Amino acid sequence: MSRSEEAQLQTSTAYRTDLSCEAHDAGTRATKTLQKPIQNCADLPKLPKFYPLQPVVPPHKAWNRLRISFSELDAITPIQIFNLFLTNSIIGQLVAHTNSYAQQQLLGPEKEQQHSCQPVTAQDLYLWLAIQIHMGLIGVPPERYWMKDGVYLPKDGLPPAAYLGKTCFQEIRHFFHIVIYNSPTETPKGLQCLHSKVDILLEQLRFFSQQYRVPGSNVTIGEVMILFTGRSIYITKMPNKPISQGYKFFFMAGKGYVWEFHPSSNAVGGDPVDVDSRLLQLTDTGMMVHHLIRRLHQRHRKRSFNVYMHNFVTTQPQLAEVRRMGINAWGTCRLHFPGCPKELNVGKNAKLPYQSGAVNHGVATLLWMDSSPVTMMSTIHPLSGEDSQVLRMRKHPGNKSTNASGANSTFLPGECQKELDIPVIVDPFNQHKVGVDVADQY
Repeated sequence: MSRSEEAQLQTSTAYRTDLSCEAHDAGTRATKTLQKPIQNCADLPKLPKFYPLQPVVPPHKAWNRLRISFSELDAITPIQIFNLFLTNSIIGQLVAHTNSYAQQQLLGPEKEQQHSCQPVTAQDLYLWLAIQIHMGLIGVPPERYWMKDGVYLPKDGLPPAAYLGKTCFQEIRHFFHIVIYNSPTETPKGLQCLHSKVDILLEQLRFFSQQYRVPGSNVTIGEVMILFTGRSIYITKMPNKPISQGYKFFFMAGKGYVWEFHPSSNAVGGDPVDVDSRLLQLTDTGMMVHHLIRRLHQRHRKRSFNVYMHNFVTTQPQLAEVRRMGINAWGTCRLHFPGCPKELNVGKNAKLPYQSGAVNHGVATLLWMDSSPVTMMSTIHPLSGEDSQVLRMRKHPGNKSTNASGANSTFLPGECQKELDIPVIVDPFNQHKVGVDVADQY
């Protein structure tokens, strides 16, 4: 490399570093003091020219990679589906760890045997798991589940005690262990890992979820709550969610199929992940989301992907980094988050018939007036030109919406639906935002 080329490379590297610092500093200042909201439509900037990131390979559809085809089987049993993700090998490990913990508690060197406890077998554990799942499906509490006139299994009309007694069920629940007793709860770097005691199951589910299906070009990242009402410092409370309390996970899914996931907690933050030094400007949640995208990119380098996110994790530095990887990204955003253009700051209850935008480091930001102001970031769609609009059927918004008066002027009296031109950047929100929601409803 010549001296001139070396000097040019150093200048380019320093420029990118300055841009990252600039974006971080601008986002910090915007968080502390927001610009006064714009009330006049003429004060908003016009839609700029934006060149989206063009995929190297064409989009693709998702497909399954199962070794067997369920369509060729005469009957599919639940245990066949169950064993796709939790194999006999992992069940054997759970049995060994449960028996080891029970033996340590009941037959320790300094303890006398309090009562006899038969070792758990794989068959016992399968029955115990089946009863746990059945309890959750029918919504019957344990104290009533074992009553004589309480529950009868639909297949043969027998009570649960015909398969597994109540005492045996309670003993397995008391001694059940997924990992070896007293296993470490910290990462090699000394960071607390909230899911260390269930890592065997999480890694198993993650491995087979990625093994059995290749995701399509459009994937969604969002947060999911796993219901848990017991006592734990790792639970998260979100009163406005359908599941208001439980363990929080970040899912990467496509049309309801979860391909990758990571747990999170307000007590210890996000799951510790390794990131490049230039990504330290991102929040813990942002680094976790970037880690999910990077895992997808590493596994399928020769495929193109569009990642859709919600406003809790969408920032300009995040989308700029994803674009450098050659992956497109889209998401709704909040005005006070890092990198959001301050010139698009309008009042929450503004009623201006506007459509404005800005471009910052390869990321387009659109401000659009629907039934209320909506701000989106994208590296996929143009902001202006012939390809920036798409015709879609739109419903008449409610009379109590922010822009009710503007919407009423668009629809005729008594008209509930109408085909209208909307920005092409808005259209994917209705099509791909439910990628995680579909998985969360089961």
